[in-house]
Amino acid sequence: MRIEKLSGTDTLRRLDELAGLLADAVAHGASLGFNRPLDPGDVKKHLADVARAVAASDRQLFVAVDERGRVQGSAELAFELCADGQRCAMAQKIIVRHVLRGHGIGTALLARVEQAAGHSVVFLDAGPGTSGATAFCRRLGYSFTGSSPQEAGRADDLPTSRAIFSKSLAGAPSAEPFDLEAPRERRAG
Repeated sequence: MRIEKLSGTDTLRRLDELAGLLADAVAHGASLGFNRPLDPGDVKKHLADVARAVAASDRQLFVAVDERGRVQGSAELAFELCADGQRCAMAQKIIVRHVLRGHGIGTALLARVEQAAGHSVVFLDAGPGTSGATAFCRRLGYSFTGSSPQEAGRADDLPTSRAIFSKSLAGAPSAEPFDLEAPRERRAG
């Protein structure tokens, strides 16, 4: 498994794979701002928007690719304006195909996002208690910062607030290469 950064063109070229990955995540309870039943048109529109943002350098998209070249996970890095007027790094939509969760792929994707962020703080959000996302954030050193309003839906279409997490990267060493083939105990992520 290797982590690759996609261009806007690469994102469009892999649109069907990325749509399948997102559908897998939502079907298995991930809280990604999409509701069931998943509308394929909404997914493709979202991914086309991501491709445009990547092409404009407003977002970065990383994928975990297996030995056959298939996308098995993804993570987005967005840059947004924070309340203090500074540019903030936001890790978004960290997705791993459900049959591969617990093998370090999510951890490797988030480490690559952190490395690319170039900021002293990275923020991410998670649906409280859903699919192990909160435990995943905490295990990787993210601290609960607060909650967002009830605007994003869960996969079951019930309104929910989002838990906001942050991690200070100040003084953090560069990300080490990950050997995803090395045996390790199964855990979320």
